[in-house]
Amino acid sequence: MAYWKSCAGSRILLVNAALLAGMYVSRKGGQKRRLDPMPVLLIFSFGVFALVSGRNWGYTGRMFVAVLPIFILSLAERFANMRQPRVLRGLVLCLCGTFLFNFAVLRENIDTAILGAAMRGVLPTALSATSDTARKRVWHQSPGDWRGITPQNFAMTGASVDRLREYLGQPTLKFMTPDVGGAALCCERLEILDLGLLTNPTLTRRGYARLADYLSEERPEVIETHGVWSRDSGIYSVSEFATHYRPTVYNDTLFWLRHDVLQRLVDRGVAADSVRPERLRDIRYLGDSRDVSYLMQFPAVTVLGR
Repeated sequence: MAYWKSCAGSRILLVNAALLAGMYVSRKGGQKRRLDPMPVLLIFSFGVFALVSGRNWGYTGRMFVAVLPIFILSLAERFANMRQPRVLRGLVLCLCGTFLFNFAVLRENIDTAILGAAMRGVLPTALSATSDTARKRVWHQSPGDWRGITPQNFAMTGASVDRLREYLGQPTLKFMTPDVGGAALCCERLEILDLGLLTNPTLTRRGYARLADYLSEERPEVIETHGVWSRDSGIYSVSEFATHYRPTVYNDTLFWLRHDVLQRLVDRGVAADSVRPERLRDIRYLGDSRDVSYLMQFPAVTVLGR
């Protein structure tokens, strides 16, 4: 299994296994009352799901975090009902050993909490340096103002596209992106076309083999693609994309605008500068080698002003 082969993923499963073992031992410790078995079954099901579904994107243990409140409440309940000190000490040792063994995973989750607080603007000023260190440690491969695989990160992208829509004076605008969640929630006047297939019934039925036809039919004004989605969709080799879309940077984010849309923005007075692609620095969605390689084929990239 991909998740089991991942060292970090294995540690998350070991957290599950160790705590479940501790809970099982605690049930033999002479409790005051019979405890509900459902929390243990739910935690076990999360472990099975993590093992079967494979490693997920985002921070390590992302899918597992949802069950942590159940863990905490169940353990607290068992501690409160424990009668035999020997079993209680064994359970505490089991917990301590588990958390020590998984220190690296815990640090990643702490980094995630720090970054989340920073993004929400509630991180104390004294910890700003800690935020910068955590950002470099967690997102070192993602340039620009990257905020992880989170709705807020994708909402930032959607908000930028929505401003382009306003500059164009259009009531709606078609935006193709694989990162649907945050963009769809933030901007009701964007018609989101899912390059990742999940919410795109047309491409889901036809597959990426029909991507050229889909682009011809829908003609999205703006496209954002990166990493695995660029690779799996093969969008860079689609003639419709190569012919009609041009690399454009807006709000430090790389987009692909239909050439007539880009021209309309310029005609409406939006400042536009031509920059050689190798001179671009800290641009969001420009961290993957295949995206960089394709971009370097262009003599210049249009950078739009705000």
